[in-house]
Amino acid sequence: MSDYYTMADAATFKGVSYYTVARAVRRGKLIATRLGRQALIARADLDAWTPMKERAPKKYTRREPNADV
Repeated sequence: MSDYYTMADAATFKGVSYYTVARAVRRGKLIATRLGRQALIARADLDAWTPMKERAPKKYTRREPNADV
């Protein structure tokens, strides 16, 4: 195990989507250190963070194709 995870690795490690990790970072619930264009999350911070179960915004929900179009 390394001491830092990328946001994509953190999402896989916690079993949530990348969007959930990014939202937690933006809200300040998960601390990310920037390294150029990449955001790194410390293992201790990731272990301490418990993601909330939130619904995805309506724009990300899957819809059935419209056959009338």
